[in-house]
Amino acid sequence: MTEYEQALQSHTISFMTSQYTLNYRVMYYDTDAGGVVHNLAYLRWVEEARTKMAITLGMNYGEMAKEGRHLVLVSHEVHYHSPAFLADEIHVNTCLEKVEKSS
Repeated sequence: MTEYEQALQSHTISFMTSQYTLNYRVMYYDTDAGGVVHNLAYLRWVEEARTKMAITLGMNYGEMAKEGRHLVLVSHEVHYHSPAFLADEIHVNTCLEKVEKSS
């Protein structure tokens, strides 16, 4: 059991500084006919980054699901600074602020 899983079992982990960056090359299926990334792609990248961050923290999704434990995303926020295009390299930065045991 990882230190995060041990802390989770004991109650709450607050404001951890765990971070992860997903580096991704925009694929054709991420774009519309004009080569501009569509909104759904951004959310898919966020979910991929979240999942890979959890794995790097030692969380085993398969084992957690068998035990009835699930990582629930409560909210997310996307700031569109400028459009992304086909073949662009994207960097999705994630951080874990808080993990709580549910009731």
